Amino acid sequence: MKIKQVESILKCTKYITLYDAGKCQWVSDGVASYPLYNMPWLDEESLFTMLDVPKDSRSKYIFRHFDLENVPLNFVDIVSDEKVLERNMMTLNITGRTIEPLKTSKGIVFLDVKYLKPFADEQSVELCERSTEDGATYIAVKSGLLLLGIIMPFDPLNNTFVELLTELTNLSVCQWELKIGKDTR
Repeated sequence: MKIKQVESILKCTKYITLYDAGKCQWVSDGVASYPLYNMPWLDEESLFTMLDVPKDSRSKYIFRHFDLENVPLNFVDIVSDEKVLERNMMTLNITGRTIEPLKTSKGIVFLDVKYLKPFADEQSVELCERSTEDGATYIAVKSGLLLLGIIMPFDPLNNTFVELLTELTNLSVCQWELKIGKDTR
């Protein structure tokens, strides 16, 4: 995992949550969570020092520190009901974000791809669907059996977004039908 990419995400959002989980801590910006394997045990002061945030700038950040037992997400490597998601490598750019649609057992979710940047140096990364006890879907980023991170879906859905996608789909179908018609002559 590229810790500099995680640092960049945290500095951009200025929201940091540190989770204590047994022998490992996790750091999050409220959307994505990343493990701090092989790192010294951190507190607020040492985390800001590691991120190279000057003392006079720290008041601009929101910082929280929790035990993982208070979090509805599952931070273990293997969850019996998780499902590997197929990625079609299609992305959409909307409101300055690049999002990837993912087909889940409950429909579709969208993932802000910036949260995958810390995993760019991993050999093979799989995205797995997991659910909270109340049924909310979230994404586990894994390499083999090892959990590398957790990402909450991004919700771009509104009337304008759905109308644009519907129009794009209809235009694509028309173009495809024209192409097929030309190819068969």
